[in-house]
Amino acid sequence: MLSTWHAIPLADSAVHIEIGRSPSPDIQARTRALARAISEAKLPGVIDHLPSYAAVLLRYDPDKTDYASVVERVATLIESSSSADAHAQHWRVPACYDPRVAQDIAEAADLLGLSTDALVAAHTGARFEIALYGFAPGWAYLNGCPDALSLPRRKQPRPPTPDDALMIAGGQAMLTARSMPTGWYVIGRSAQPPLALEADPPVCFDVGDTLQFEAVSFDDWCALYARAQAGERVATPA
Repeated sequence: MLSTWHAIPLADSAVHIEIGRSPSPDIQARTRALARAISEAKLPGVIDHLPSYAAVLLRYDPDKTDYASVVERVATLIESSSSADAHAQHWRVPACYDPRVAQDIAEAADLLGLSTDALVAAHTGARFEIALYGFAPGWAYLNGCPDALSLPRRKQPRPPTPDDALMIAGGQAMLTARSMPTGWYVIGRSAQPPLALEADPPVCFDVGDTLQFEAVSFDDWCALYARAQAGERVATPA
């Protein structure tokens, strides 16, 4: 049960359900629980919903339902939802930290006062949790970035990242999908793309899942990445 929440209307076709003001682990778990409950309930007139760190946005068809009806149904879901991530899964994900794909690893290590080996050890030693997908399709924001890997974002964006990059900045970690410019630091590449538009669902990992990256050589990464591009899932459940 979610004890405190607020509904905020957005025009005549959306409602913002705020679970909390700060993205604590508890608030994030409650937000995920509500999003999961909304997905399973298939609320009449609701077109889609999008969870963030501490809120869920619902879009609805004003010809089929209205703000009051949506909020009433959401309130019922809130009363009955559990914050336990019963469906969360842990994954082991092969990743490469070779400078040929980890384009910023030497720069990031220098800024952090670490050797590249120490940076890789910190990243592969962490257990990351997918907090949300945002900014661009398939870009996964990850909780659990070690303090040792906390460095500010760039003052100026770097050129577009490679696809499926592992990045750090601002005390956060991210697994990207498609190439885009960024103010973050590319420290590796995942052998498992998080996004496949032809799949259902299109994302490989669910929000709430946990990931542990395992370092592989450049040659092994190339082989694994080719298999993943062909449709094989190379990340393995733990």
